[in-house]
This record gives sequence, C-alpha cells and structure tokens, in this order.
Amino acid sequence: MGNNTTAPLEGQFAANLSQYAGGTIEFDLKVDANPGGKVFVALSCGYPCGTADYEITSQLTDATGWNRISIDLDTITATPKQSGVPFNLNSVTQPLIILPAWGEQQKGTIFKLDNIRYLPKAL
Repeated sequence: MGNNTTAPLEGQFAANLSQYAGGTIEFDLKVDANPGGKVFVALSCGYPCGTADYEITSQLTDATGWNRISIDLDTITATPKQSGVPFNLNSVTQPLIILPAWGEQQKGTIFKLDNIRYLPKAL
C-alpha cells in the first residue's frame, strides 16, 4: 500500500447484508511488511451513508504469521460517521476495505487476506 491508499473489495451493485446484523465479519490477515502505524477495516454504503471504520491494529498480534480478525458488525456499524448518516447494512457497496490511518504514510505495507466471511448472529 502506498500513500493514503485503500484496498477495497467492491461489487457492481449494493448488497443487502441486513441478515448479518448482530453477527460478525471475520477474515485472516497476514502482514508481510509493515513500517508501522494503525490499520483499519471499513465497510461502505455509498453516499451519503459513507463508511464504518474500525481499528484492528490491536488484533494484529502475530507479527510474522496469520491473524484471525473478528469484528462484531453491530460495533462497526454503530461507529459514528463524519457524514452523521447512520450506516445501512441494507445497501453495502464495499463489504471490506483495509486501510491505514489516513495521513499515516505506510508505503511498503504488504499483507495477505484469506477466508473472508460474514457470519450471522449466533442463536
């Protein structure tokens, strides 16, 4: 990743992910090179809804191996947005974005991503 770069997964159409409310998004992340700084995961539901950001830096505990990241969707979607518009799981345009803290130059960051999944709320 270079200067102020994001790595989004994006579909052609918005997805209704409301069936995952109360559930989690989980994935495995391996950081092969990281010059330092904070790492965030975000979801986007387009304009004017914007993004829901969540810092995962503290979950990157294995500096050389794979880290299992698990984020409660209610927590990430409840995070206040700059737009002031609530996040909408009914219309997700980017179901996963990985980015450094904006303005923190992380040129040279290399990571691998695997096993991305949304899991419904446990019964």
